[in-house]
Amino acid sequence: MSPWWHGGNTIEKSLEALNKIGNEISVELIDLRSIVPWDAAAIEESVRKTRRLVVVQEDTENCSVGQMIISHVTGNPGLWSELLSPPILVSKPNVVIGYNPIYEYAALPDVDRIVTAIRRSISTRHERATVAGVGDSGRVAPKPDVALPKSPISATTETTEQHVQSITVPVMGEGIRNAK
Repeated sequence: MSPWWHGGNTIEKSLEALNKIGNEISVELIDLRSIVPWDAAAIEESVRKTRRLVVVQEDTENCSVGQMIISHVTGNPGLWSELLSPPILVSKPNVVIGYNPIYEYAALPDVDRIVTAIRRSISTRHERATVAGVGDSGRVAPKPDVALPKSPISATTETTEQHVQSITVPVMGEGIRNAK
């Protein structure tokens, strides 16, 4: 299952993509008829159920409603930890298109791009990397050689040891490698 939102006139292309996929993949389609207000609860419920998100829109990639939806989902820690694959945005590239229907249709999402995005979302394996006390350099910070002076806040603590806590970071794409 993969929920996805589509904007503008991509409904026809989305329905064609569903027909092309057939029974291969179960897809939950959400058609937001309004973006102000938008039904965030429906998107959240679908992401919790399917654990994936593909957004299809006519708008450009940057500064779009699709980016707003993806930002909302990934900015919510409860939803972020549920995702099995990174959200995928299928949209028009960030290019200026003059008035020419041929060029406009060439830039808009088509059935093949939508089908590819859905299949890519489903094919992504659920992997979580464990990172323990790793900084940007990949090294654990050394313990200080000299005892640190006590501050009023830590007056009751006699230790200068560093506390290392393991965290789990979802593997969500090329850009996310390290965490603090």
